[in-house]
Amino acid sequence: MPLPPNSMALTSTNSPPITNSMPSTPQAVPQALKRHATSADVLSQTAQRHRRIDAAIDKASCQMTMDNSSEFSSTIVAMMFMVQERQAARNAEYQRQKEERQREQAEREEKQAAEREMRDQQSLQLKLMLMAKLMGDQNNN
Repeated sequence: MPLPPNSMALTSTNSPPITNSMPSTPQAVPQALKRHATSADVLSQTAQRHRRIDAAIDKASCQMTMDNSSEFSSTIVAMMFMVQERQAARNAEYQRQKEERQREQAEREEKQAAEREMRDQQSLQLKLMLMAKLMGDQNNN
């Protein structure tokens, strides 16, 4: 049974009007939707870190022109100590990870050697058992 026309009144929505910003041809749609790469997307973490350090050095050099040179030199010295501390921490972490990898590799090699030795012993026992069986069968005949 259809509803009476007054019960389904249409109301306007607050949606924005449709614009012609989208291309009219299907071939142009991918180009319009393509994301444009920013410089932050393209740069590696190392390059970004270098840019941040360069910006800090530039900021410190600008402060030097505004302030006296002793504050600038203390800022540079503090920054150099920070860079050296970070480098030392990275080197220590790298060394720790390297030692951990070497220890794990040594454990794997020991385990593989033990498994190989066990397989060799089992193979030898099987060969001896087969030889004893063959010799025993020949002696009985």
